[in-house]
Amino acid sequence: MYTMQTSVFDVSNASVSFYLDNVLDRPSQTYHKVITLSSMPPGPIANMVVSKSFPPLSAFQVRNPWDNYGSSCKYVLLRYPKQDIGVGTFPQHFMRQDDIPSLFSYLTSNGYTIQTALTELITEQGFGMDSRKLICFASYNL
Repeated sequence: MYTMQTSVFDVSNASVSFYLDNVLDRPSQTYHKVITLSSMPPGPIANMVVSKSFPPLSAFQVRNPWDNYGSSCKYVLLRYPKQDIGVGTFPQHFMRQDDIPSLFSYLTSNGYTIQTALTELITEQGFGMDSRKLICFASYNL
């Protein structure tokens, strides 16, 4: 029987990265800067994160080799808990750039630690993250 090996780097998702990411809303042909996450986070904020597929930003955007559907799936932070929005998610449901202070407030008042030293290190070193901009790293205090 074949078992998938686990990488030593896949230890847990107790820490997540928050990004400001460009996405395209195909129905309105409008670009939005929304807050996305590196993975599904632990803790109470998980109730406000959905996995959403977005089309490429342009016809010239190179797809990842594992992207079979021509779109990119992202973890997107919502303004409201999932059960409050109903069936679909629309651009007005997504947290955006002007919501970053509210994000910090939510994280600090709900048991998360914003890892400022690590965030500064990554930002100062200028490690490329394509079109995304790193907002912060945060971990949930269990």
